[in-house]
Amino acid sequence: MATGVGGQLYLSLQVDGVEVPIATSPALKIFISQNCKQALPVAKLSVPDVANIFASQIPINDGSVVSVRLNDDNQEAYPGYTTMRAMGTPVRSPANQYMQYNVTTMLDVFPYIRANPSSNFQGSSVEVMQQIAKAVGLNYVGAITTNDNMNWLPGRNTWGKFAMHLATHGWIDERSAISPPAVDEQRNLHHININDHFSNGPVKANLFYGGTSSQNSVPQLSGERPYYPVIQYRSINRSGLMNNWHGYGLRLAQSDVISGNVNRYSNILAQTVNNVLDISKDILGQVGDRARIDVPPIDTGNTHDFYLQAKHQNLRTHAYYSQNVYVLVPYTTGLTLYDMVHFEINSNDYADSSSTGMYTITAMTRALIGARYYEKLELTSAGPQNENSSLIA
Repeated sequence: MATGVGGQLYLSLQVDGVEVPIATSPALKIFISQNCKQALPVAKLSVPDVANIFASQIPINDGSVVSVRLNDDNQEAYPGYTTMRAMGTPVRSPANQYMQYNVTTMLDVFPYIRANPSSNFQGSSVEVMQQIAKAVGLNYVGAITTNDNMNWLPGRNTWGKFAMHLATHGWIDERSAISPPAVDEQRNLHHININDHFSNGPVKANLFYGGTSSQNSVPQLSGERPYYPVIQYRSINRSGLMNNWHGYGLRLAQSDVISGNVNRYSNILAQTVNNVLDISKDILGQVGDRARIDVPPIDTGNTHDFYLQAKHQNLRTHAYYSQNVYVLVPYTTGLTLYDMVHFEINSNDYADSSSTGMYTITAMTRALIGARYYEKLELTSAGPQNENSSLIA
C-alpha cells in the first residue's frame, strides 16, 4: 500500500516484492544516504509494525530485497524504486501496542564491494571504468576522455576498490583532477574531472537561505533552473594548515629505472585563490620548503607515462576543494551526486558572502521523518571567489 504524506510525497515499501502496508506515524523514519566517499548508498528504515505484518506475513531476513519508493507525486523527482538488500535481521523493540522494526539496507549491487575481477583490462581508465559499471549492473555516467592507456591489473581488489584505483591513477592533463567514482541510488556510477566540472558543468539548481516567508514557502523557477529554499545551513572550511599537512605540502619522488632520472612532483594548478581557502602568504611561502617526500616504487615502464603523477595530482587537488556547506531543504529536488548548484544567502540580518558561490554535491541524505520530508546536502567547493581578500599572496 502506498502512503501519501501531506499531499506532497509518495511512499511505497516492498519486501521481497510484496507491498507493505504503512501507516503515517511520527515513529516512521526512512533515510536514504549516498556519498562520494562511500562505495554504495545505504538506507536505514525505522517502521512501526502496527498491523503485525513483519512477524506474521512478510518477514525481513538477512539479504531480503527491500524496495523503497520515496518521491514527489507531482514531478517524479526520483522515479522508480530504490532496490536495497537487508544487512542482517531487523532490530526489534516494543513501542506501546506495536513492534518497531529498524533495519539497515544497502543498494543491491553487492558484487561491487564483494566480488573480484578475474582478469586484467587493456585500455584507458575511462574504458575500464565503463566495463566495471557494466560488469556489476551500474549505469556509467561520465563525459571525460583520459590519456592513460595501459594494461590495468586489479590484483586482489574488489570491483569498487579497482574503480577507485582507476580514478586515483587516471590522467587527462596537468589541469585535471579525477574525482572518486560515486554511486547514487538510481544505480548510476559517476566519473568526473572535478576541475572541468566546476568550469563547464551545468548548474542544476539554486539554493538560497533567508528571504521573505512567501519566498521560503515553495520552490520557485527562474528560467529552467529551480530555486529551493534552505531552512538550515552550516559552513565549514577544512583548508589552511590542516590541508598543508595532508595535501598542499605533499611532494612525491619517483625514480625511473630506465633513464635514471628522479621525478619530483610538488605543484598543483589551482583555479581559484580566495579568502575562504585559508592559505596566507606565510603558508604559501612555506609549502615548498616543508614538504615531506613520499617515495613510491621505482618506475619500471609498465604503466602509462603519468601513472604516479596522476595519483599525486588527483589527491592534492582533492584537498584543495575543502569548503563545505551542509544545507537542509524541505523538498524533493531531484538532485544527485556531483550535480552543480549555486548557494546564496538572502538574509538582511547578517552577511555571509564567504559561503555564497558554486558547489557540487558530494553527499546527500533523503529523509522522511513522520510526515516531514527533508534533503540534507553536502556541498563542496574550493571556496567562492572574493577578490578583496587580504590573505591572498
